[in-house]
Amino acid sequence: MAREATPASAAGDDSETAASADYPRLYAAALLVIFLVVVWRGVGRHQFVYDDLALVVQNEYLVPLTWSNVAHFWDWRTPYANMYTPVTFSVLAIEAHLALKPIDGDEAQLQAGVFHYGNLAVHIACTLVIFMVLCDLAGRTLPAFVGTMLFGLHPVQAEAVNWIIELKGLLAGLFVALTIWCYWRFARSAHAEPNGVGAQPQPAPMRALWYIAATGVALLAMLSKPSGVAVIAIVFVLDFGLLRRSPLATIVPLMPWVAAGVAIALVTQSEQPTSAIRSIVPLWQRPLVAGDAVAFYIRKLLVPWPLCVDYGLRPTVVMARGSALIMWILPALVAAVLAMLPNRRRWLTAYGVFVAGLLPMLGFVPFGFQNVSTVADRYMYLAMLGPAMAVAWLLVGRENTRALAVAALVLIVCGVMSSLQSRYWASQSTLFQHAIDVNPNSVEGHVSLGNLLARNDPDAAIRHYEQALAADPEHPGAHSNLGSLLVAVGRTDDALVHLRAALDANDKNYLAHYYLARALNIEGEYATAANHYAACVESNPGWTSARVDLAWLLATCPDDSVRDATAALEMLDDLPAATMIDPVRQEARAAALVELGQFHQANDIAYKLAAEMQALVRRDGRWTAYFQAFMQRVSLYQDGQAYHGGPLFPLVPTTRAPQ
Repeated sequence: MAREATPASAAGDDSETAASADYPRLYAAALLVIFLVVVWRGVGRHQFVYDDLALVVQNEYLVPLTWSNVAHFWDWRTPYANMYTPVTFSVLAIEAHLALKPIDGDEAQLQAGVFHYGNLAVHIACTLVIFMVLCDLAGRTLPAFVGTMLFGLHPVQAEAVNWIIELKGLLAGLFVALTIWCYWRFARSAHAEPNGVGAQPQPAPMRALWYIAATGVALLAMLSKPSGVAVIAIVFVLDFGLLRRSPLATIVPLMPWVAAGVAIALVTQSEQPTSAIRSIVPLWQRPLVAGDAVAFYIRKLLVPWPLCVDYGLRPTVVMARGSALIMWILPALVAAVLAMLPNRRRWLTAYGVFVAGLLPMLGFVPFGFQNVSTVADRYMYLAMLGPAMAVAWLLVGRENTRALAVAALVLIVCGVMSSLQSRYWASQSTLFQHAIDVNPNSVEGHVSLGNLLARNDPDAAIRHYEQALAADPEHPGAHSNLGSLLVAVGRTDDALVHLRAALDANDKNYLAHYYLARALNIEGEYATAANHYAACVESNPGWTSARVDLAWLLATCPDDSVRDATAALEMLDDLPAATMIDPVRQEARAAALVELGQFHQANDIAYKLAAEMQALVRRDGRWTAYFQAFMQRVSLYQDGQAYHGGPLFPLVPTTRAPQ
């Protein structure tokens, strides 16, 4: 019985003739960069969107760029915003240092374009490494080039490229691609079958170096994004499927990676416990949910339209519809068809890589975004390596005019669709209006548009929040943001209902704790307000707004049993060197010093702050009301009197962090 053709031998036995007909890889790589830049060039004009605001713009540890701030991201005990992605936040800190520029002579602000171009640069780097991998697997440059173009230009990649915080997925993809490239050199050197894809055996030290390099970049992938653990499954599929080594020989080198993946998973699980995930189905239903998700991704691979940021396919929704009971048939059918094709090992390996890249986000283990949807375009970023491999192998030995014309047409369509999809990511309003157009029940769309409208059109914002709650009655973000807006418009009683409902859904919801504390502060329930501020700080230690509000409450509370100026000063001392609400922080320090009888130091701070506040009011008139009230408090400090009054936040212009 004839053996299957392997990827390296599929082009024919005359390797010398094949080599002479091959195309220069350097030119192909240059063309890749040009095409990617042409398609994705508009990203630099886009704004901060979605949770870029909370995780980048309002992230006080990104600016200034200091060792202590960066070290905070690497401390597994206090991961920022419950996300242990230290590599990603470290890169974002460098980008923030480059992005901090003054606008029209005003104070320095973060420029979104720098971050967007950073995403594009990482995507280009990842695509080039994928090209190197496909050249190894296909043995020919032109088929590898076409497969890589599919990876770099497919419309489902728009979400990862255009979403700043999804730098974590791009970095994970880059490091996974590098892992494959290094591991391939380690593994194939020990495998030199006459009809295999192995190379001549390498000296043991060289093999060890390739393995160490692969292990290092695999760890970086997992530290960029926890789902980078998919590298283990991808490498296993490639090793077992193409090199045909025994399962034991394939598994043993991966065991250290498994140990690292388990450790990172435990850190992630501790910060994002299952109790915070509302859309959980029984164990026996999870394979059905996973099958439905794979079927969804196959459809989006073949017909990437329409795409949006929120498909609303939560596990409970999928099971309620009943579609999961039959949709698993599609991925099973695809596997069966591939198994009947010539060279089936090759096609099943490509399909296995596709599924392995999706594996961490299929819902076998619940994850946070399942509160929104099990499926998302960005989860296909790594998985697209599988289709890229299949396309490259399909073209090996078929580099004729007809095949290349079809490939060119498909890639042109992909490029045009990607460019169009990218435009929806230009701003919050375009992104989430499109989400609602595609999915009228998009909870994220309604909540985010509500956030945008909250300041200038609160009635419209309230309607969007109510539509979100109609689609998902337990959504904590809709409850907490609606509650915070109701506080602002004076409907405190209604606000308390929604904020408490948010905490009933997730008692780790730091935003709900924060806004409930503010509502209780207004109502005069100071002790309970202090407790919720403390819970907010515990859930998200890096959020300065909660710390400053709590410090002010401790320094100025009318209730003697709550007031603790010493604790207020300690909390203020723990804050980063500069914050977006620095005037409030400085006045909180002055108020605490007055409470402790240190009037001279307090007045020094107040005098300096008065001059800064005057300049701030000239730049931003929204601070006028705060400044007027501030000067009245300064007169108290000058008279040696402490201020025991209400909260400051109604007068402070702040940007609420979206859920």
